[in-house]
Amino acid sequence: MNRVQLNAGVPLYVYQDGDNLDDIQEPIAFVVSKEGILIKRANKYYTGYQKVQGIDLLGKVENDQQKAQYNFPKLSYQVFEEIKSFFQYIYDRDQTEATILLYHNEETGEWTGIAPTQENSGGGSDYKIDDKTKEHIPEGFKLMGSIHSHAGMGAFHSGTDDNDEFNFDGLHITLGNFNSNVSNSCRYIFGGEAIKVELGDVLDEVPEQENKFPEWWSKQASKKTYTAVQSGYFHGRQYAGWNGHYPNNNFGNPSVKKNEAIRLLPGY
Repeated sequence: MNRVQLNAGVPLYVYQDGDNLDDIQEPIAFVVSKEGILIKRANKYYTGYQKVQGIDLLGKVENDQQKAQYNFPKLSYQVFEEIKSFFQYIYDRDQTEATILLYHNEETGEWTGIAPTQENSGGGSDYKIDDKTKEHIPEGFKLMGSIHSHAGMGAFHSGTDDNDEFNFDGLHITLGNFNSNVSNSCRYIFGGEAIKVELGDVLDEVPEQENKFPEWWSKQASKKTYTAVQSGYFHGRQYAGWNGHYPNNNFGNPSVKKNEAIRLLPGY
């Protein structure tokens, strides 16, 4: 184990996989591990390790020094406009959300958008970085964030977005209202903490040329389909499925999967 001698004479050990705590001979010592900070206490009656919140013998880092400072290069406006046009295309075609991942080349300063393989609905976008997606990632580019759309809904960071993004350091942008004036919500994520920013703070200069997304992006996105599980009658017409948006009525409310579209059965 790596050992550091603190000013007060108490050693601090950095624990790595394969190390043995029995190798620590001092009766009092601190151990930094994956689980946090431990203190060893040993005397003639007992020997043990306890988890502690901090080490009093060390200096205190003030709260204002613990805040993340972002040195992100500004996102290319051209790339942003390509992504925005892609989201509009998907909304017009499928009326669904969509996702683009942001990649950055540290040496050249370039940004690029990558459309992962995704299955989208009006309320979600399930994506994966599979082999098909990796074929399009240029060499030297690192994953640095994401942009996804909310279809016709307003832009905000939902609970689902939090689950997707809080373990994903980088820039995250949501765009919404593709049925009217497009709205946005932006934030940086670092170590599970979010810092809200304005769109103008993260984009570089506006280019003169019009921007169109790469055609292959559209082939990565598909619309989710649902299978009806129960049929019934709605205003005298037989249907299968229930979309979760109609109120209770005299014809009943079949118990089926939420967000399934009504499908009239053959002959009606």
